[in-house]
Parts: sequence; structure tokens; C-alpha cells
Amino acid sequence: MFGAECWTDHRLIVSKFNLGIKSRQHHQGRKPTKTHSKLGSTTATEHLARDLDGKMQDLQFGQTNVNEDKTTLRDTVCLSIYELIGHTVHKNDDWFDKNIKEIKSIFFLKNMRQQSLPK
Repeated sequence: MFGAECWTDHRLIVSKFNLGIKSRQHHQGRKPTKTHSKLGSTTATEHLARDLDGKMQDLQFGQTNVNEDKTTLRDTVCLSIYELIGHTVHKNDDWFDKNIKEIKSIFFLKNMRQQSLPK
């Protein structure tokens, strides 16, 4: 008997070859970019230096292990820089920025017409 048994054996062999363990994918999304142009100004760097001096005086090193001290230092510096720099809001100009007054007037007229209609 050739029919069903041969077909199922063939499918079994094919399925054995197609089995494989795939690594788990971690989609974390795109991280927002930071604007480094603010660090070029002297006022921003002076502000960052004053902010870091104040935060470093509050930290107490040596009371915990070295790894925890390192992470608190890293987090403090990163938080200070992020507060100063932040992330970019828009990278490209919107196409409607040039005609924003016209678009707002059109929306205003549309809303007025909808409000004037009987309900």
C-alpha cells in the first residue's frame, strides 16, 4: 500500500527539516534622538557643570558596593544631560507649516458651518 502512508511519511520528514528554534525578538522601538547642538553653547555647558556639581555633592560613594555606585553615577549624569538636551521633537518640517493660517481659517469656517446646522 503506497498511498496514504507514503504521503504522511513524506510530510513527517519535511516537518522535521522545517523545525527550528528561533531566538526571541525584543522589539523595543526606535529610541528618540538627542539634539547635541545645545552642548555647543557655553551657557549650556556651564549650566550642565553647575547641575552636575550640585548632584554629585548629594551622592555618597563608598557606602555600597562598586557596581551600585557606578550605576547611580551613570544614572545621575544621564538624567542631567537628558534634562538639558532633551530629545528632538521634529526632524523634518511639516508641509503645512507655510499655510497654517489658511488651514486654521478653513477649519474655523467648517466648524462654524457644522454648528449652524440644525440638529
